[in-house]
Amino acid sequence: MRLIYPAGGRHMSAMRELALVTLVLGPLVACGGSSTTPAIGNSGGPGSIGPAPTIAWSGGIPADQAGEFTTTGLPAVAADGSRVIAAWRREDGGRGMPNLTLVVRDRTDTEVHAQVVLAADAAEATTAAPELGDHNAYLAQTNVEIGWMPLRPAALTAGGEGDGFIDASTWDASDGDVGLHFDQDGHLVIEQRGTVVVDRLMSTWLAADRPMYEGAPPDEICHNPAALTEAFLDGGRRLVLVRTAFRGTDTCWEPDGEYHVVSW
Repeated sequence: MRLIYPAGGRHMSAMRELALVTLVLGPLVACGGSSTTPAIGNSGGPGSIGPAPTIAWSGGIPADQAGEFTTTGLPAVAADGSRVIAAWRREDGGRGMPNLTLVVRDRTDTEVHAQVVLAADAAEATTAAPELGDHNAYLAQTNVEIGWMPLRPAALTAGGEGDGFIDASTWDASDGDVGLHFDQDGHLVIEQRGTVVVDRLMSTWLAADRPMYEGAPPDEICHNPAALTEAFLDGGRRLVLVRTAFRGTDTCWEPDGEYHVVSW
């Protein structure tokens, strides 16, 4: 499989060949983990291509809600900072079925590739462990083509009103010379070296209010405030990757969270 590149002109093939010799990557450490892999740094410094990200499955049969996916080297950023890849898991409502999709987004937060490893609905019916050969081959091939650099998670601090992390109203993170602030209304502020580089209302990240049921009166409307659950800050490549989540109730289940890329 090959990563689907946006239309970029006649020099793309030559650039790919050149990239095999002149990729600029920081050193890479691939450690096992259920969701993220620490890296030596999110600096975009010089180095060499490291091991490709991988996906593994351990435990029982997905239909029995047993077993889990583990990844190494994910999420990751391309050596040139042009795109980010993440292993996205749906919450899957009350079932909680194992599932995984490889999602690639470019610097504008446009999804340029999505590869389903296991869908939640398929997991409910399967009687065997997921087949991962093609997906690991995809990760290996794209690693050679563009070079994946694991992103290091930044520590998140929750604040404002509300009890607990998901019920907070503000979230802050910092790594190196980059700092980030996000609130439940979607206001995102990013600073680098003390200068504000992003100050934006991310309205498309929010869940739209909706009636609890058909014909519900105005006082029975579902509202799912946004939260931030992961942040990866890469000052060298001038981008961040964040994962949003939403609060829900027994009558207003929360939508699935998503990964988003913000660059400057």
